[in-house]
Amino acid sequence: MSAESIDPYEIACLEVSIEKALPQQRIAAGKAIVSLLQSSHLPDEGQTTLSNLLLKLTVDPERSVRKAVVGSLRDLRGLSEDLVFSVISDDDELALPFLAVTKSLNKRMMVAIAKVGDAARKSVVAARGDCPQEAADILIANCPAEIVVELLANPELKLTVAQYEKIIERHGSEKPIMAQLSKQDELPAHLKVMMARAVSDELRTNVHNDDVASTIRSQRMIDVAEEEAILQISATTRPVERARLVSYLCDLQQLTPSLILRATCTGEMAFVESALSLLSGLQILRVRNLMYAQGAMSLRAVHSRANLPRVLFDPLRIAADVERERQEADQAKSPDVFGKHVVEAIVTKYESFSPNRRSELLQIVQSYGSVKTRELATHLLESDYSAETGALAA
Repeated sequence: MSAESIDPYEIACLEVSIEKALPQQRIAAGKAIVSLLQSSHLPDEGQTTLSNLLLKLTVDPERSVRKAVVGSLRDLRGLSEDLVFSVISDDDELALPFLAVTKSLNKRMMVAIAKVGDAARKSVVAARGDCPQEAADILIANCPAEIVVELLANPELKLTVAQYEKIIERHGSEKPIMAQLSKQDELPAHLKVMMARAVSDELRTNVHNDDVASTIRSQRMIDVAEEEAILQISATTRPVERARLVSYLCDLQQLTPSLILRATCTGEMAFVESALSLLSGLQILRVRNLMYAQGAMSLRAVHSRANLPRVLFDPLRIAADVERERQEADQAKSPDVFGKHVVEAIVTKYESFSPNRRSELLQIVQSYGSVKTRELATHLLESDYSAETGALAA
């Protein structure tokens, strides 16, 4: 049979083979048809004729025939939609391997599978490197976690920020999703915060205790863990992205005095700077100049413009002094060392502080500092810390 034309007689022979011959003859007829379809010179009419013959073979009652035909179609391009959907409607053992590799699956077909296919076929589409964004949107919006995991694990599919947000909103409490999200390269900081909040929300939901005091303690522990996670994310974030993170937290009303105070006590001063810049409306370089200037008046101006509670001013002042000294000495950053210096400053500096005020500030550090800093503050509060100043400074 010529590649440029189709002999009606040979077509008739193929039709007879498909309709009446033994399985092996039908298989041979199918391979002959596939060979012809691989020709780039076959006219459209001829392709349609041959595709219709193959369509009959894809519903052949003999499974061995269907299997042989499907195997020969895997690498063929330009198959008709009817032919492709006939194959992928077969049993999973035949359909799924074909669906995973066929080059004849276009965007419209993948979107259709994402809408109405069963879980197994949706999962295969999610894993395909050419899965279109439209299909991904449908799968994210409607499918269970195991299919969304396939999307996240697809190395060739680049999900959008909006798609990640939707995934976290729907599946943020599910461990397989969170495990896969944690493997994603360079997620925006606000998405990492969304993940942390989703975990915290799930924990809060699962806190059940008849003892009110125990419930309050558990909720507080979750709040602390969430704030610590946010600051850890901020610490590894580029300045521009950190500003976006702070803005995101502000929009969620999560840029709280508690979070700012925790950042202050643990030395996450880059976060504090960004927060004060946003809340005060001042450029961040201006905020830095005012924060780290000698004396309290400059910082008081920023504090006032940011409309922060009065209780934050002294911790901010102490932390700014400690940070300025750290920078001048070119010391490495460490929450524990920073916290130790904050405690030391509370105990030994600032003549205007009364003993009661020093105790109040130590209590703040006891609640918001790093683990070792909290332990140090607790030890001092439980002892006569004025007698331990020399040991602390050493």
